[in-house]
Amino acid sequence: MNRREFLRTVAYASMWAAGQRCFGWSLTTEPLGGAGLDEGSGLARADLEKLFDAIAEAHAKEPFIVTRTRWLAALFDHVRLAANADDAFVHWFADCDLPGRRCWLRLKAFSESAPERKLCGKWTTATNGAWRARLDTSHTCPDWESILALGPKGLADRARKRRETAKTDDERLFLDCVTEVYDALSRLCVRWAAVAEKRGMPACAESLLAIAERPPRTLREALQLSLVYDRGQEAEGECVRSQGLFDRLYVTFYRNDLAAGRETRASAKALIADYFTRLYAQGHPNGKNIGFGGYDAEGVPVWN
Repeated sequence: MNRREFLRTVAYASMWAAGQRCFGWSLTTEPLGGAGLDEGSGLARADLEKLFDAIAEAHAKEPFIVTRTRWLAALFDHVRLAANADDAFVHWFADCDLPGRRCWLRLKAFSESAPERKLCGKWTTATNGAWRARLDTSHTCPDWESILALGPKGLADRARKRRETAKTDDERLFLDCVTEVYDALSRLCVRWAAVAEKRGMPACAESLLAIAERPPRTLREALQLSLVYDRGQEAEGECVRSQGLFDRLYVTFYRNDLAAGRETRASAKALIADYFTRLYAQGHPNGKNIGFGGYDAEGVPVWN
């Protein structure tokens, strides 16, 4: 990297960081998005903001996880959705920055949970010329194998099952919130299917209805679930830092589709290309880590 590129990178990073702190800029804004937005598919931004404020007020005296859960469920149930007939998948919806703009409430809850966490909001202050570490509540690597093996409905059912043996109120509350979020994610898939159908995307709509009810069985369904989950998590303000080991996660779907005649090598390649286009269109400043090389030419696992 030459000096000019370095300075440009530093300037961009500084502007983005300042924008996040001052204006609540979101990492979930798709620069190429907006095309295909169905204005009638959900609430206008101002109405959604009022709903968020009402939720925060109604649950102000409860653990903050309740407010976060209700925000995310409200977003999935009422946000305006986009679908573009030129795409194989859906991936973008409006106003996905609203939870992230309220991140100061989350930091406040963290700082109040224990005295030693009061410094979590002061990580930008240098001490003796050195920067302190900070509490990073974002940048997660999802359990993609469980997500693809269970789907949102299966993840909700797993949380319900675990609640039966939960030993504390905190555990039960957490599992209740997990269940509520994944139930809402299933409903989001159904809502999105209606918009995709309206836009003339029957294959996309069919895959969305499928993953709302069961785990994915085809490459198209698996890739669509990955995109829905990615958008849902990042809309809450938690960056997805890895899409996993790509071939390890999707090779079985790919092979089964070829064997069943659902896809050809060319059509599967087109689906994969569209999947990566959707990720690229996020304009994510921190990038997306995706691993390859999990299998050799004979299909034998070779990952470490």
